[in-house]
Amino acid sequence: MDALLDVQGLKTHFGSGEHAVRAVDGVDLAVQAGEAMGLVGESGCGKSMFARSLMRLLPPNGRVVAGQARFRGEDLLAKSEAEMCALRGSEIALVLQNPLTSLNPTLRVGVQIGEPLVAHGVARSHRGARGRVLELMRAMHLPSPEEHYRQYPHELSGGMRQRAVIAAALACRPSLLICDEPTTALDVAVQAGILELLREIKDRHGAAILLISHDVAVVNHLCERLAVMYAGRLVETGPTRDVLAAPKHPYTQGLLQCVPRLRTRREMVPISGEVPDPAALPTGCKFHPRCPLVEPRCLDSEPPLAPVGEGRLARCILYEQGRSL
Repeated sequence: MDALLDVQGLKTHFGSGEHAVRAVDGVDLAVQAGEAMGLVGESGCGKSMFARSLMRLLPPNGRVVAGQARFRGEDLLAKSEAEMCALRGSEIALVLQNPLTSLNPTLRVGVQIGEPLVAHGVARSHRGARGRVLELMRAMHLPSPEEHYRQYPHELSGGMRQRAVIAAALACRPSLLICDEPTTALDVAVQAGILELLREIKDRHGAAILLISHDVAVVNHLCERLAVMYAGRLVETGPTRDVLAAPKHPYTQGLLQCVPRLRTRREMVPISGEVPDPAALPTGCKFHPRCPLVEPRCLDSEPPLAPVGEGRLARCILYEQGRSL
């Protein structure tokens, strides 16, 4: 079955030549229609740059140097800026981490939710979009749509602002919703509500979701499949339940050891060291400076993503020896 989004060999660099910073370094990822896919990893692993590369919203010094990103069979990276403007908000929508910075503080919330409808010609004016906006606000479980429509972003709570941002993203009924850390700026109770809302969007509206997070528990709540990213490349992929039950890559294992367990007394064990600077990546396996299972040859060569079970891939040189981690 053809994927809704099919990314092959995506590379995003900042700068050029031998000093280029490899923020995204050869990522392959597919998202099926109506599916929720999780992309996890520590801060600095390239997750947000991957999303911005897909949306063609990179900073001025960033550029995609290789790869394809096919959406409905057409390469997003080959489209003109005008063609991308037509797609953003209508077919592909992006929800960012902090709703307060995503909203214009000088415009009323209802006007901002209706802006995609006007921009893409669904409504002729903001007045004409009002009915659809109120419908969206009710669907996002905002308690007083008429009142919130007239308010400014600073008058809403953090959870309400994020619901308004999601409403704006869904205004034109996009096929793909990219959520970049949509719950990180929220407290735990509000975070749970936003995750339930995303699940409802997926189940009722049929939108595919690419959920980017550093929190494995958040992804486990929503996503059927999971991809783990480290130093600009994927190190493990597979069904979420299988990956979390039996992680294959040492980095994935380390991430899970950092997750608190309320029902057990297992001690949390942090991963030693830190994510490498993308401008000075180590040779060989990029995880070897932090890996508890490192071998001498890990310093010389980096393995490809290889099958490690049904529907699962992992990037670890130990699997080439027929060993199990």
